[in-house]
This record gives sequence, C-alpha cells and structure tokens, in this order.
Amino acid sequence: MSPDDTRPPDLVWPEHEEFNTRPNARGPRVRSFDPSALRTLRTNSQLTRDQLAEQIGTSVSSVKMWETGHRTPTARVADRIAEVLGVSPATLSGPEPVFDPAANTLRAVRLRAKLNAQDIADALGTRIETVYDVENGQRLPPDAVAWARAYGITQPQLMGAWALSYQQDQARTGHGEATAQG
Repeated sequence: MSPDDTRPPDLVWPEHEEFNTRPNARGPRVRSFDPSALRTLRTNSQLTRDQLAEQIGTSVSSVKMWETGHRTPTARVADRIAEVLGVSPATLSGPEPVFDPAANTLRAVRLRAKLNAQDIADALGTRIETVYDVENGQRLPPDAVAWARAYGITQPQLMGAWALSYQQDQARTGHGEATAQG
C-alpha cells in the first residue's frame, strides 16, 4: 500500500484545485483530465503504455483506460504521470473548457464534468432530491459558494446556469407565459 492510499477518501488536496477534483476510494479523481493530452504526451516522449505504466507504478490497463477516457487517474497519480512526462500536472487537464451560461443548465454542467447527481449530493451533504430540485430551477441553491464548488464552476456561473434552468422550468410548466402575458 502506498502512502497515498492511507489518506481519507474525502480529502481534497489544495494543490490540485486546478484539476477540480472529487473524492474516490484512493483519493481525489482528476475531473478535467484530457485523455488525448496523455496519449500525445506519452507518444511524444517515445514511451509505450507498458513503459509509462512501469515508471508510474500502475498497470498497462489503467494507462489504456485513462487514454481512452474510460477512467481518470487520481490527482496523486496525475502528478506522477506529469513528473515522468516532464510536464506540469495542469498540462494533463487539457484546455480550459469554455463556459457559456446561456447554453448550460446545471444538469448540463454536471454531466459535462462526468458527475452524477449523487456525487453532487454527497459533496454537499444533502439529498439527491434537493440536487434535482435545484438543477430543475425549482429552488435556489441554499449555499451558492458550496454548490459552485461541487459543480466545479464559479458562483456567477452557477447562478447563470441556475437561471437558465429556472427559465426552462417556467417555460415547461407554463408559468413563464402566464407571467409574460399577465
């Protein structure tokens, strides 16, 4: 067992905020990991998957799953990959996603981050029904700062995405039309 495996599963290491991490059994997973960046950096370094796996102390199947986007490494493993490839850990996160609140409901933001509603509920210590209510625009997030952190976005982005969710809920239920005509 490595020293990394002894850390509590809910620990988020501050030095990995650029990865927008979420917990798992072996430590925080890298949420914005870019599989194509790993593949490109590995091949540019003239390393095979076998060689990279050996140098970072993992299996070849793990490297393959990271490169194909089926899994993401923990933040600690991403650090080790970056060290072996001679790049900063942020290089593995790929380009910063463009956030357009006019095109992103909270649910879309969550899905793009590869999270499920239970991940958000667990991170916030709330019920999954509350997550659905907020995502559907049926109630405001009780603590916008905590909710923004859980979704991996800023507070203004959270509120913009929530506003779009709210508008869609109003249109869906017919409340928006009644107000506009009223």
